[in-house]
Order: sequence, then structure tokens, then C-alpha cells
Amino acid sequence: MKFVQASGEDLSRFPDNHFDWVQTTMFLHETSASAMPRILSECHRVLKPGGLLLHVEQPQYGPDMPLFEQFLRDWDAYNNNEPFWSAMHGVDLKAVMEEAGFPLDEQFVSGVRAIPDKTLFPGSPDGDKEDYGRAAIWNAYGAWKPKVSNEIAKEISA
Repeated sequence: MKFVQASGEDLSRFPDNHFDWVQTTMFLHETSASAMPRILSECHRVLKPGGLLLHVEQPQYGPDMPLFEQFLRDWDAYNNNEPFWSAMHGVDLKAVMEEAGFPLDEQFVSGVRAIPDKTLFPGSPDGDKEDYGRAAIWNAYGAWKPKVSNEIAKEISA
């Protein structure tokens, strides 16, 4: 394994179709809405056909998320100097990933639960639900890069 520090908007040091797996963890909400499409396009470019893209990230707001939880997350973002996190809720991540080359039918979202050190973060009284930091629930936004490019697939079907 080799770690490289680089701008996600310019991964030109790597050739096309280079990696089997591209992952970010708690990264996308640190980027601007203008940088995110370029980052996702570069992820698509360096990912091998059939490869996995995975972003472990804050869950997007939706009708299933209580308003109080949305408020607490926005309060936390504001008070912890997270300038892009609240704005990320206005981004249709699936659409941006599709524009970068990951078809909707190859995308998925899955929940990921943090396992906290109970000596530092006592459990929630209800034990199961999001407890605002002690046992955070993240989402894994992922996609498989098609084994055949969209352009070739269109030509084959025509």
C-alpha cells in the first residue's frame, strides 16, 4: 500500500484505469460544490472497469432524517468550521456521480455505524438510534464502474 498526498481534482500522476478501488472517508463534505464534480470525474478516470468507488460520508438530509437531527448537524458544521458541509445538502450526489460517469443503476448507498470507545462516549439511552456523535451513522455512497464504457454500450445496442 502506498499513500500519496495530491489534489483530488488532478490525479494526472496516475494513468486511466489504474485502480481497482477508489475510496474517500469523510472527504466530500470538505470540498466545494464546484470541486466535487472534478474530483468524481478523476475518480472515474483512474478507476478500472468493474472497479469500486466508495465514499464514506455524512448522510444526506432527507424525509427520513428528523428535523432535530438536521438542526444538530448544521449547528455542529457551523460551530466546527465546516464551510461546505451544510451546502453539501443541496448537492444531488447521485446526479453528480452519474455526470462523472457512474450510471445510476451502478450506484448504491449503504449505512455504516461507527463503533465508539464506550469509556469515552457512553451509549445512547435507546441503544439503537443515532445519538448525535457517540455512535454516528455514516453513509457509504458507492458505484461500480461499468465493465464496458457507456459509449461502447450504446454502440453495441444500436
